[in-house]
Amino acid sequence: MAKLMVHGGDFAKGDGWFYPGGRFVLRDKNGKPESIPLIRVEVADHASKVSLRIFGADESLRSDFENATVESEWRMFLACFDDGRLLLASTDQRSFAEICAPRQPETR
Repeated sequence: MAKLMVHGGDFAKGDGWFYPGGRFVLRDKNGKPESIPLIRVEVADHASKVSLRIFGADESLRSDFENATVESEWRMFLACFDDGRLLLASTDQRSFAEICAPRQPETR
């Protein structure tokens, strides 16, 4: 399990968790924990002004990005889930690499 720091998006700011090979545990805006499988991430990338624009981030999320403090050795990312929710967070390099890895479409 790796710790995430949620900086903004459609989830409560603060601590979150990532279980390698599996899922996120994040809190919704009301503080209720939610387990979200990694497969539900449609796209994730290094957080930047460009990626925020591509992902359609609103002014609030852009402000969260500008004001975020990231621990040394951590990387900040932006993820879009299949339901349209956005997550701006930071985590360790190993988790970052797994979260932002290219995904193959699911076969049915």
